[in-house]
Amino acid sequence: MRPLSWLYNLGRCGRKLLVRPRPFPLPTLVLGGITVGGSGKTPAAIALAQFFQERGYVVHCLSRGYGGTHKGVTRVTQTHTAREVGDEPLLLAEHTPTWVAVDRYRAACKAAESGAQLLVADDGFHNPRLRAETSILVYDAVQGAGNGALFPAGPLRAPLEEILSRTTLVLSLGGPFPYATSAPVLRADLSPVFPESLKGRRLLAFAGLGYPEKFFHTLRAQQAQLVETHVFPDHHFYTEAELRDLLQQAEAYGADLMTTRKDFVRIPDSMRAQISSLEVSWTWRSPEQSRRLLEQLVRG
Repeated sequence: MRPLSWLYNLGRCGRKLLVRPRPFPLPTLVLGGITVGGSGKTPAAIALAQFFQERGYVVHCLSRGYGGTHKGVTRVTQTHTAREVGDEPLLLAEHTPTWVAVDRYRAACKAAESGAQLLVADDGFHNPRLRAETSILVYDAVQGAGNGALFPAGPLRAPLEEILSRTTLVLSLGGPFPYATSAPVLRADLSPVFPESLKGRRLLAFAGLGYPEKFFHTLRAQQAQLVETHVFPDHHFYTEAELRDLLQQAEAYGADLMTTRKDFVRIPDSMRAQISSLEVSWTWRSPEQSRRLLEQLVRG
């Protein structure tokens, strides 16, 4: 193990020894990924929330609200901005009641008081303060696990063996799960919903994600004419000046400006009419098997 990775792992293990995990007050599905980059956890959280909503459960989502300025426990509303509560909670709140808090146990208690019957935690798999009975590993088969090394020498958030030992269920997106595990594996696909108005058009694409190349690859797979791509830091809040510069570049190419749905909520309202975003749809590979296993998770 490289020196910086050794220090990271030492700090991670030390933190686990110093905290006392608390069980959630309600049945909770806690999601996490293998890598530090985006792995599709938010679309997975939305898909799981919708699955159980369709079966009569009152589902609430929990999120840390990374990048937001919120304090304490906040229930996300349509009046909130990404700067206040983070980008992912805004996407979750379009589908189900959503709470943000650094202390997700307190958020879970608030959700329970508000009538929730089932909680979906967008992230929390690697949080030692949370004792999750159901830990769901979301794996992006396109992104993979890089060089297989622990952060910062590689993208892994924890040793793979440790992650798999705590996994109740694996959701593998876009391909098979390549590691041996005793946990059941469900496969699903995230498919782009490409706007009809942009088919055949030239595009200038930009993204501030953990793995932006996946977005650009998706556009190319749709036969989009990408004239240029721009990468920003993950969770980047775009300024009007940056977006005006991108719009000028797109205009010079005779192209339209496109980004992801997650990036779109970090764009100032005044600029959104001039920018398109790519929606995605979730599809289970084996719907009946998925239904049976997911229902078993909640029944216990």
